[in-house]
Amino acid sequence: MAEAKIVAIPDNPPQVIIERPRQTLVLTQPRPVPVFITSFDDFGVKEVVLSVKTADQDAFVGEPIVTLSPPLQNDRREVTLDLADRGLKTGDTLTYRVEVRDGKGQSGQTIDYVIQIKNDNSAADKQFEQLEKQTDTFRDKLVDLISKQKKIQTKSNELEQDYKELTEKIEKAKEEADKEKQEQAKKDAEDKTKKKDDPKAKPEEDKPVELDAEEQKKLAELKKELAKLLAEENNNAKLSEQVKNDLGALAKQAEENPLVPPQVAEQMKQLEQAFEKAAVDPLKQIAEDLQKATQPKQQDTKLPEINKKADRVQKDLEAIQKRMDALARAQRDSRDDMKQAMQDLKKDLLEQNAELARDALEDLKEYLKAMQKDLEALKGKEENLLKSSLQDLSSKELLDALKDLQEETAKKSDKKLDKTAELLNSKRQPDFPDRPYKPEDKDYKIPPKEQDTQEGDPTKENEDAKKDGEKKGEKKKGDEEAEEEFFLPALGGLRAELDPRFEKMIRDLKEKLKKQQENGKEAADPEQQERNRQQLQRLEELDMAQRALKSDQKSLQNLQDQLQKAQQKSEQGEQQQQQQQQQQQSLEQTLEQALMQQARKMMQRMQKQQNPDQQQPGDPKNQPPQDQQKNQPMPPQPTLANQLIGNQDPDGQEAEQVLVDLSKLDVATRRVIMKMQPKEREELLQGLREEGPKAYRGFIRDYFKKLSRARTKGPKK
Repeated sequence: MAEAKIVAIPDNPPQVIIERPRQTLVLTQPRPVPVFITSFDDFGVKEVVLSVKTADQDAFVGEPIVTLSPPLQNDRREVTLDLADRGLKTGDTLTYRVEVRDGKGQSGQTIDYVIQIKNDNSAADKQFEQLEKQTDTFRDKLVDLISKQKKIQTKSNELEQDYKELTEKIEKAKEEADKEKQEQAKKDAEDKTKKKDDPKAKPEEDKPVELDAEEQKKLAELKKELAKLLAEENNNAKLSEQVKNDLGALAKQAEENPLVPPQVAEQMKQLEQAFEKAAVDPLKQIAEDLQKATQPKQQDTKLPEINKKADRVQKDLEAIQKRMDALARAQRDSRDDMKQAMQDLKKDLLEQNAELARDALEDLKEYLKAMQKDLEALKGKEENLLKSSLQDLSSKELLDALKDLQEETAKKSDKKLDKTAELLNSKRQPDFPDRPYKPEDKDYKIPPKEQDTQEGDPTKENEDAKKDGEKKGEKKKGDEEAEEEFFLPALGGLRAELDPRFEKMIRDLKEKLKKQQENGKEAADPEQQERNRQQLQRLEELDMAQRALKSDQKSLQNLQDQLQKAQQKSEQGEQQQQQQQQQQQSLEQTLEQALMQQARKMMQRMQKQQNPDQQQPGDPKNQPPQDQQKNQPMPPQPTLANQLIGNQDPDGQEAEQVLVDLSKLDVATRRVIMKMQPKEREELLQGLREEGPKAYRGFIRDYFKKLSRARTKGPKK
């Protein structure tokens, strides 16, 4: 009989810390005080007990908080000490500690914490009142910024309508001039006899658009009005900087004040980060655009683009105001009923997150719609060129012109197809000659991820082959392998059905190509034959990409409908508490479902393609294409949605925790941290909470592990 090895695992005592408030809390009036407790045990915490002692008591009185069944290795909870209910008054002191026990009866407890009630201007409740006043002042400043920006937005839209005829004429003339310049540059590149321009020479300035006297007068009036808006926008940009700084100060004070719920403090911190990218930076960009528009030589004011940016920033500012109002209410109401305040905050944030998500999904839908339109236009060009190429053309000039058009269109199609594949996070069809066409493959589902095989293990391969043979039988000779699919919808739906007319057209074109090959034309002009084959493949790809985008657009609409339905149920006022919780849970699940996560990733890919704010300045690869559609919708700014739709559960049960997760540390390290002085321990825990380089956080943990081992061994004798 083989020997068995028995390893004894020690059962260490449980550990507990009080995250908030600090060790000594000073108040001027008796009030409810939230106490945030974190406890952990290697096998499980069974009991949590709060022990309290007042000045007229000789010993602590234990008050059971919870008995856990089954025990939990890591437990977080919040308990409220209502000082008024306990009869405390000015001059009194309350001392408390928390004790935890595991299933074996071993216990661990915190050091003593003290709450003093006395007249002190630096008391926590005085600072809390000051924070509320500063919050009101901040809100007034934010409302002022929103009001002023609304006036600029309204005036700018009015100018666009009043001078629409003039701006459209200038834009059209600029487009035609750019097109002529590109054609001339192409001819110059093909003309080998022409002397190349000096690359160091300054590029020629664009010729101004010819305007009559009345149009020049209108343009001068428009620039004068834009100059007024520029002055106001510069003031708003400065005001937004002040608002950002004030919000940062509020977030810092909220984090430091022990009476502010940590969930509120964390949301304020997120709001500060979102405000800079959703308000400060866009307002500066609008001011820069207005500055360019007012330049004397600048005829194209790009007013429609400026207005799109102004509409976006106005919408984001109003969403930020709603978020700040919800946080201010939760902060105020937490003085009387912490639990109810957090429940109300959760409801407000969920509904606001749903609104933000629906807005972002609508922008993504419009973006997909515009891309489908571009693909449809390219399909028409490719189809017409291919049909012309399959005709019997004897003129060399016509053949050369057709070749140039095919190559130029191919570049545009490839560029758009690559962009679509990137957006869909899908593959493009490889350029294999004579790829068989399968018209019966109309609808596609996303295939499951392939499982990696164990390379180099013939036994495993033989076993797999045997299993496959038992299930499906041996593969017959001549059976076609499953064809890899391309341009699949990113959101998991079926690709839209193939248009029967397009299917018939593809078959006819393939038949003509086949006849050309049989008639020997391929040998006479192999290059043209290859261009035709590649053009037919691009035509199929354009159709597949267009149908995939159409499917994703439908999926986005379904997701919007789900969000709207769940949001409407959650917003219903008169509901029983249980029913209200169910509706909120349904809304939360809708926001967190896999389809929503995929849509967010798709938004990020779109931002990478179109949003210049996320590109490196000066990089020619990241410059927007010259043929970009002027009416293409502004890409959504997911900054607000991505940063604010984070902590979905402000009551701290299922959401990302503000408190540090000490369960990731070993028991010996926990003991070292627990025995530190409160101030040093809090600084260490704060450092672990904050995001930073992973190597740095690992260094801290390694340091305390070494320290704990050194203390366990003791000094050398």
